Amino acid sequence: MRLGSRLAGFLVGLLLVPGVVRAQQQTSPAQAPAMTHLRADLVLAEYSGEKKISSLPYTINVGVGEANHSRQWQSLRMGVRVPVATNGEGTQFNYESVGTNIDCSASAEADGRYGIEVKIDRSSLYSPDEGGGGGDQVHVNGTHPILRSFNSGFDLGLRDGETGEGISATDPFDGHVLKVSVTIHIVK
Repeated sequence: MRLGSRLAGFLVGLLLVPGVVRAQQQTSPAQAPAMTHLRADLVLAEYSGEKKISSLPYTINVGVGEANHSRQWQSLRMGVRVPVATNGEGTQFNYESVGTNIDCSASAEADGRYGIEVKIDRSSLYSPDEGGGGGDQVHVNGTHPILRSFNSGFDLGLRDGETGEGISATDPFDGHVLKVSVTIHIVK
């Protein structure tokens, strides 16, 4: 008799399990929004006239939530700290950060595009004898290194696989043009 009632209880339990699972699925707390992941490929290209003289590629993966969710910023920091003499004898130094800092976020747009927001801060250290310095805005005297900087923020609306140029700027030191382009791909 005991075996029969245990077996009957077990069978009844098996019949109830699908209903309980369905009820839990329907009443579970708010589920996390569906997340799309994008790979943003950024290229910082420097031109002297029409000739490309450097190209620095960077890749950042960015999560895109559903509408009405706050943006998630992803950051990339790449650089070095270099000694810069603070006195004429070259015996005292400060260390300056030189490199590229990129922050990127994305949001889904109603028309199937993604709103990409990019913030870039780039610095570089050059010696006055590397050329340039003859521009209208910058005149270099002496032999001390020059710390150049570039800072920008911009938005683009792109579809999967599209490339857009975010910004273009002329360096006042040597007249080179820095162009930033962004290509996005949905990560599957």
